[in-house]
Amino acid sequence: MPHDPQGTEEGPSTAGAVFRISDGSGKRGSDVRISQPGLLRSRSLGLRKLIDEKGVKQEIPLQVDFSTDIDCAAVDWVVKELQQQEPDIDPDPKGLARHCTVLWKYQCIPDPFKSQENSMKPRSSSGSISSADQQSSITPSATPSRAPRCWQGRKKHQTCRQLITIAIVLGLREILEDEIKTAIWGTNKEMDVIIPLGLDIKAMRESELGKLFTCVYQEITEIGDGNEKLAKSIRETLKQHNLGNFAKTWRRNQEELGLWTPYDFLLGVENALSPPELQAQQTEPVAPVGVRELRPINWGGLFHKVRVSMSGPSLGQEETAAILGALETHISERRQELAAELMRQRDSTVRQWKAKLGWKEESLDLDPLYQKYG
Repeated sequence: MPHDPQGTEEGPSTAGAVFRISDGSGKRGSDVRISQPGLLRSRSLGLRKLIDEKGVKQEIPLQVDFSTDIDCAAVDWVVKELQQQEPDIDPDPKGLARHCTVLWKYQCIPDPFKSQENSMKPRSSSGSISSADQQSSITPSATPSRAPRCWQGRKKHQTCRQLITIAIVLGLREILEDEIKTAIWGTNKEMDVIIPLGLDIKAMRESELGKLFTCVYQEITEIGDGNEKLAKSIRETLKQHNLGNFAKTWRRNQEELGLWTPYDFLLGVENALSPPELQAQQTEPVAPVGVRELRPINWGGLFHKVRVSMSGPSLGQEETAAILGALETHISERRQELAAELMRQRDSTVRQWKAKLGWKEESLDLDPLYQKYG
């Protein structure tokens, strides 16, 4: 049985000492007694350093850096639960996300908290939610014989952000894959930087937008190899919908399209490539302010009905379906790649914490408490 190097070490007279938690406002916060100093020191590199810095003091100040993700109550909960064999269950993603952010900030080993995954509800940001915090998508391709495309449907973007935090800290890859997909390609709602790993969703969207454009560009080029007339028609249609010039690469379009989100771009492409009779039933996404000098006017159903009567045959359905299918495949692959990279970063970071806490090599991936009681 691997030995927990810090399981019995109390540090410099910390038994019976308290963390005095405050937010720096001058108001009295809460005190958390250090009842299990050895266990606390073996599970949190950040708190261990703080204990060592304060030496023999019986009151150890712990001032919380206030943010949207951390508050005194969350810090209080984590310090208490780090000293317990089995943490209490908090099934609400909002509360659990705050706790996970604290775990990450104070470099805490997350293993004992993984059991909370099974009790967490909801486990996805997709589904039936309130109208106050949802993202709805057009669904021209949603038919009884076909499921909606991966960027369609209702999304709760705050829950998405919370679940990403939880998934990174607790190492929940499948949840991370699903929520990264929503955060980047399934909503245009703004998201703050996610504290664990400093995840900048806005920067990720900017990078992925270019990859979406290139995916469409390559599909149109392939269509042109067999039917240049159709490829030219598709390029012209997309250009008329303010989605860029697909006769040129992303580098030549980046300045014009840089303010689009991947979500809006996907809706725009889907709308442009839909049969005219379906376009009349859906709202066309508005180009972001700054993309053009003026916002494009949306004439609604009347405009589309006129175009249906004058435009003649619609774009090749097989070819346009192939473009949309290629986008879905691309998103599926990219969400897996991004989640895998984030998990590699996360695992590497946690292993470094464990090594600094003195864990033996064979136990770097398993909480010593779980080795003892599992």
